[in-house]
Amino acid sequence: MASLLREKGYDVHFLNFKLMLARPTSLKEYPAMKKKLREQYGYFIVQNFMRKKYFLPSDNAYTEKEVKLCTEHVKNINPDFICMSVQSANLHICRFLTTTIKEIFPEVQVVWGGIVPTYQPEESLGYADIACRGEGEYPLLELATAPTRTDIKNLWFRTSRDRIVRNAVRPQIE
Repeated sequence: MASLLREKGYDVHFLNFKLMLARPTSLKEYPAMKKKLREQYGYFIVQNFMRKKYFLPSDNAYTEKEVKLCTEHVKNINPDFICMSVQSANLHICRFLTTTIKEIFPEVQVVWGGIVPTYQPEESLGYADIACRGEGEYPLLELATAPTRTDIKNLWFRTSRDRIVRNAVRPQIE
Protein backbone atom coordinates (compact mmCIF):
# COMPACT_ATOMS: atom_id res chain seq x y z
CA MET A 1 0.00 0.00 0.00
CA ALA A 2 2.76 2.42 0.95
CA SER A 3 4.75 1.77 -2.22
CA LEU A 4 1.69 2.35 -4.42
CA LEU A 5 0.85 5.60 -2.59
CA ARG A 6 4.47 6.76 -2.78
CA GLU A 7 4.61 5.88 -6.48
CA LYS A 8 1.61 8.18 -6.99
CA GLY A 9 3.31 11.03 -5.11
CA TYR A 10 1.85 10.71 -1.62
CA ASP A 11 3.92 11.13 1.54
CA VAL A 12 3.71 7.99 3.70
CA HIS A 13 5.09 7.53 7.22
CA PHE A 14 5.35 4.35 9.27
CA LEU A 15 5.13 4.02 13.03
CA ASN A 16 5.42 0.68 14.76
CA PHE A 17 3.82 1.73 18.02
CA LYS A 18 4.47 -1.34 20.09
CA LEU A 19 6.40 -4.46 19.25
CA MET A 20 4.37 -7.35 20.59
CA LEU A 21 7.01 -9.35 22.39
CA ALA A 22 6.23 -12.88 23.42
CA ARG A 23 8.04 -15.91 24.70
CA PRO A 24 6.66 -19.45 24.47
CA THR A 25 5.01 -20.21 27.79
CA SER A 26 3.71 -23.54 29.06
CA LEU A 27 -0.06 -23.94 29.07
CA LYS A 28 0.24 -24.77 32.79
CA GLU A 29 1.10 -21.09 33.37
CA TYR A 30 -1.90 -19.82 31.38
CA PRO A 31 -4.40 -19.26 34.26
CA ALA A 32 -1.91 -17.48 36.52
CA MET A 33 -0.53 -15.29 33.73
CA LYS A 34 -4.01 -14.39 32.52
CA LYS A 35 -5.02 -13.30 36.02
CA LYS A 36 -1.79 -11.33 36.60
CA LEU A 37 -1.88 -9.47 33.30
CA ARG A 38 -5.59 -8.66 33.52
CA GLU A 39 -5.02 -7.21 37.01
CA GLN A 40 -1.88 -5.33 35.97
CA TYR A 41 -2.91 -4.02 32.53
CA GLY A 42 -6.65 -4.59 32.27
CA TYR A 43 -6.26 -6.92 29.31
CA PHE A 44 -4.63 -10.19 28.32
CA ILE A 45 -3.67 -11.05 24.75
CA VAL A 46 -2.62 -14.42 23.41
CA GLN A 47 -0.92 -14.28 20.03
CA ASN A 48 -0.84 -17.99 19.31
CA PHE A 49 -1.26 -21.50 20.71
CA MET A 50 1.45 -23.92 19.61
CA ARG A 51 1.19 -27.71 19.52
CA LYS A 52 -1.29 -27.64 22.42
CA LYS A 53 1.71 -27.27 24.77
CA TYR A 54 2.62 -23.60 24.64
CA PHE A 55 1.05 -20.20 24.14
CA LEU A 56 2.53 -16.83 23.18
CA PRO A 57 1.31 -14.08 25.52
CA SER A 58 1.81 -10.42 24.71
CA ASP A 59 2.79 -9.09 28.09
CA ASN A 60 4.36 -5.72 27.36
CA ALA A 61 1.79 -3.00 27.91
CA TYR A 62 2.23 0.43 26.38
CA THR A 63 3.58 3.19 28.57
CA GLU A 64 2.55 6.83 28.96
CA LYS A 65 5.86 7.83 27.38
CA GLU A 66 5.14 5.69 24.30
CA VAL A 67 1.66 7.19 23.95
CA LYS A 68 3.12 10.70 24.25
CA LEU A 69 5.78 9.95 21.62
CA CYS A 70 3.10 8.56 19.30
CA THR A 71 0.82 11.58 19.62
CA GLU A 72 3.80 13.94 19.18
CA HIS A 73 4.72 12.08 15.99
CA VAL A 74 1.16 12.44 14.70
CA LYS A 75 1.24 16.16 15.51
CA ASN A 76 4.59 16.61 13.73
CA ILE A 77 3.58 14.92 10.48
CA ASN A 78 0.02 16.34 10.49
CA PRO A 79 -1.52 13.47 8.47
CA ASP A 80 -4.75 13.46 6.51
CA PHE A 81 -5.30 9.82 7.43
CA ILE A 82 -3.93 7.40 9.99
CA CYS A 83 -4.10 3.77 8.91
CA MET A 84 -3.80 0.92 11.38
CA SER A 85 -3.34 -2.76 10.67
CA VAL A 86 -5.70 -4.34 13.19
CA GLN A 87 -5.22 -7.98 14.14
CA SER A 88 -6.59 -9.92 17.11
CA ALA A 89 -3.30 -9.58 18.98
CA ASN A 90 -3.22 -5.77 18.74
CA LEU A 91 -6.95 -4.98 18.84
CA HIS A 92 -6.82 -3.60 22.39
CA ILE A 93 -3.92 -1.27 21.56
CA CYS A 94 -5.57 -0.12 18.30
CA ARG A 95 -8.80 0.70 20.16
CA PHE A 96 -6.86 2.66 22.77
CA LEU A 97 -4.70 4.51 20.21
CA THR A 98 -7.65 5.35 17.98
CA THR A 99 -9.62 6.74 20.92
CA THR A 100 -6.60 8.73 22.11
CA ILE A 101 -5.78 10.09 18.65
CA LYS A 102 -9.41 11.05 17.96
CA GLU A 103 -9.57 12.96 21.27
CA ILE A 104 -6.44 14.96 20.44
CA PHE A 105 -6.85 15.19 16.63
CA PRO A 106 -10.59 14.89 15.89
CA GLU A 107 -10.15 16.10 12.30
CA VAL A 108 -7.78 13.25 11.34
CA GLN A 109 -9.57 10.27 9.84
CA VAL A 110 -8.54 6.87 11.19
CA VAL A 111 -8.68 3.91 8.80
CA TRP A 112 -8.59 0.36 10.13
CA GLY A 113 -7.44 -2.45 7.83
CA GLY A 114 -6.51 -6.06 8.47
CA ILE A 115 -8.32 -9.13 9.67
CA VAL A 116 -10.52 -7.46 12.31
CA PRO A 117 -12.17 -4.85 10.05
CA THR A 118 -12.42 -7.36 7.21
CA TYR A 119 -14.58 -9.66 9.34
CA GLN A 120 -16.00 -7.14 11.83
CA PRO A 121 -16.36 -3.85 9.93
CA GLU A 122 -19.33 -2.55 11.88
CA GLU A 123 -17.66 -3.18 15.23
CA SER A 124 -14.47 -1.57 13.89
CA LEU A 125 -16.43 1.57 13.05
CA GLY A 126 -17.19 1.91 16.74
CA TYR A 127 -13.63 3.26 16.90
CA ALA A 128 -12.35 4.04 13.39
CA ASP A 129 -13.87 6.39 10.83
CA ILE A 130 -13.24 3.98 7.96
CA ALA A 131 -12.96 0.17 7.87
CA CYS A 132 -11.20 -1.55 4.97
CA ARG A 133 -12.56 -4.99 4.11
CA GLY A 134 -10.06 -7.04 2.17
CA GLU A 135 -7.18 -5.57 0.23
CA GLY A 136 -6.43 -1.92 0.78
CA GLU A 137 -4.00 -0.86 -1.95
CA TYR A 138 -6.43 0.63 -4.45
CA PRO A 139 -9.13 1.67 -1.97
CA LEU A 140 -6.54 3.75 -0.06
CA LEU A 141 -5.25 5.25 -3.29
CA GLU A 142 -8.80 6.24 -4.25
CA LEU A 143 -9.35 7.67 -0.78
CA ALA A 144 -6.11 9.68 -0.94
CA THR A 145 -7.10 10.97 -4.39
CA ALA A 146 -10.62 11.96 -3.32
CA PRO A 147 -10.84 12.18 0.50
CA THR A 148 -14.54 13.11 0.55
CA ARG A 149 -15.72 10.13 -1.52
CA THR A 150 -17.72 7.51 0.34
CA ASP A 151 -18.45 5.14 -2.58
CA ILE A 152 -15.07 3.36 -2.63
CA LYS A 153 -15.28 -0.42 -2.84
CA ASN A 154 -13.77 -2.31 0.13
CA LEU A 155 -14.31 0.69 2.41
CA TRP A 156 -17.07 1.18 4.96
CA PHE A 157 -17.51 4.72 6.27
CA ARG A 158 -19.03 5.99 9.49
CA THR A 159 -20.55 9.23 8.20
CA SER A 160 -22.38 10.12 11.41
CA ARG A 161 -23.05 8.64 14.81
CA ASP A 162 -25.77 6.38 13.43
CA ARG A 163 -25.05 6.16 9.67
CA ILE A 164 -22.67 3.72 7.99
CA VAL A 165 -21.95 3.53 4.27
CA ARG A 166 -21.35 -0.14 3.40
CA ASN A 167 -19.59 -0.54 0.06
CA ALA A 168 -19.14 -3.84 -1.75
CA VAL A 169 -15.86 -5.74 -1.79
CA ARG A 170 -13.91 -5.60 -5.07
CA PRO A 171 -12.25 -8.66 -6.60
CA GLN A 172 -8.90 -9.61 -5.11
CA ILE A 173 -5.69 -8.54 -6.81
CA GLU A 174 -4.21 -11.47 -8.68
